[in-house]
Amino acid sequence: MPFWCEGLFSVKNHGLIKLSDPPAPNSLYGVLKFFGEDLGRYQSRFFGIKVVSLRIGFAYREAMIEHKKQGDKSIINHIRFMYLSTRDFIHIAGKALQSDEDYVLAYAVSDNKPAVFDLTETRNKLGFNPKDNSQTGELISQFKFHHLPSIL
Repeated sequence: MPFWCEGLFSVKNHGLIKLSDPPAPNSLYGVLKFFGEDLGRYQSRFFGIKVVSLRIGFAYREAMIEHKKQGDKSIINHIRFMYLSTRDFIHIAGKALQSDEDYVLAYAVSDNKPAVFDLTETRNKLGFNPKDNSQTGELISQFKFHHLPSIL
C-alpha cells in the first residue's frame, strides 16, 4: 500500500512501515525530525540519559476541524492513517514516562485500520496497546468523516 508521510517517508509499496526501515526524509522537516531522534540516541548512549522518541501521529484537533470546514477530502485518508486519539496519546505518554529503557523509538498512533505503521516494537518496548482507531474513535464521532468516500 503506497503511503506518504509529510517530511518523513517516501512511498512504501508493500507491508507496514517499521521502526527499523531506513529513514527516507523528503524535506528539511523530515531531516530535522530524524536528527532529533539521533540526538536522543546519542545522549542516551554517551551520557546515560533515558530518552523516548515518539513519532506522534495526527492528533491536532483544530487542524482536523479546519480541513473538514474547507472540504479538504485529500487529507482524510492521511488523517485516518496517522490518527492518534486523545486517550491513546495520554496512554503512550504515560508509558513513555515510565519506561526503564535507555533509548526507545516508538510510533504514537491509534490502532488504525487499515494500518500503515507496524506497532509491534512499540507494543513490546512500551506496553502501548492503543484502544481507539480512526474508523470508530473520536475522529468519527467528533468530525463525522465516515460519510466521505475512502480512496483505499
